[in-house]
Amino acid sequence: RKGLEDKINDRKQVETAITSIEGEIKKSEDEFDVLKKEKEDDIADNEKELVRKGELETKLDELIVKVEKLTALKITKDAELAQITEDTSGLPDPAELKAKLESLNKNITNLNSEVADLEANLANVNQQRTGAQATIERYKTQEDNQRNRVSPADLDAAISRSYQNFGFVIINGGYNKGVVPGSKLEVVRGDEVVGGLTVTSVEATQAAADIDGAQLGEGVVLRSGDVVRAVRPVEALKPDVLPNIDDLKPEADEAPAADEEKEEEDELDFDF
Repeated sequence: RKGLEDKINDRKQVETAITSIEGEIKKSEDEFDVLKKEKEDDIADNEKELVRKGELETKLDELIVKVEKLTALKITKDAELAQITEDTSGLPDPAELKAKLESLNKNITNLNSEVADLEANLANVNQQRTGAQATIERYKTQEDNQRNRVSPADLDAAISRSYQNFGFVIINGGYNKGVVPGSKLEVVRGDEVVGGLTVTSVEATQAAADIDGAQLGEGVVLRSGDVVRAVRPVEALKPDVLPNIDDLKPEADEAPAADEEKEEEDELDFDF
């Protein structure tokens, strides 16, 4: 029994020693990992320093080349200055010339300032003229629309309330959008004209219009949100869109006689 107890105690001591050794091994491994990480960081830092060193060396070489060029340029300029000094040796006193040049430069600066002020005033006047012309054109267009009893071609309005049972609608645009009393309007839904209106009264931001029953599609119910647009008179063709008179002449192998040409021109002499 004594021998077994001794062996058990020896085994415990060995196990304790093994545990201690394993702890030392783990500690050593951790220290090794730390040292390995520090070494890797040092290597990375060293590589960065090498790259930085290469960049600095390249920049240094560029600066050396630049200094050499500037040195050569300075030598050239010194020679030019010496030549100019020699060539101007018989001219008046530089101080006197400097005073005159400063006076001239001051006068030039004042003139440039006056020119800039005049240009600014001219630009302001042109802007005012452009604005006045635009206003005149706008009023002229409004006057033409009022005289012809038509609303503007770019009318941006829609039905805000529909009273179809009573034969009229309310439009969400009035004098603010150029709606003209007595003008004709079309009601558009999608790409289709579904009805016609006649403006009866106009207020600041809305207008009332009677529904034209003859233009109202069968079963169509006008509703809020339907777009309305102005019915404008058909504009006359402009001369620049008319066909060329030469294009209207018949093709022939031989040119027609003078009388025939005159007759064709008389026939094509339309009164536009």
